[in-house]
Amino acid sequence: GLQLFLTRTSLGRSIRATSEDPDTAGLVGVDARRAMATAAAIAMVTVGLAGAFLGMRATFDPYAGATQLLFAFEAAVIGGAGSLWGTLIGGIMLALAQTLGATVHPQ
Repeated sequence: GLQLFLTRTSLGRSIRATSEDPDTAGLVGVDARRAMATAAAIAMVTVGLAGAFLGMRATFDPYAGATQLLFAFEAAVIGGAGSLWGTLIGGIMLALAQTLGATVHPQ
């Protein structure tokens, strides 16, 4: 959904153009403030959903974020930082590696 939104809609293309160079995007008629506000709104909704799902699945405290951030960073690096699909595949590969490691050597 998000990949299609960013590549196929004019607002998605505006967000991508603004992320590359806000001044140049403004020269071609893109409202950079609107694009940044929309991107921030999408990010906040995504974070809210992720937090809700994490809260339903496990307990967490204020210091648990570093571990989750590390996993997200690893998934982005494995899959390629510029690709949503690559990040998804990187996350799946990381999850498979962790599951296999826990199966082979449980603690």
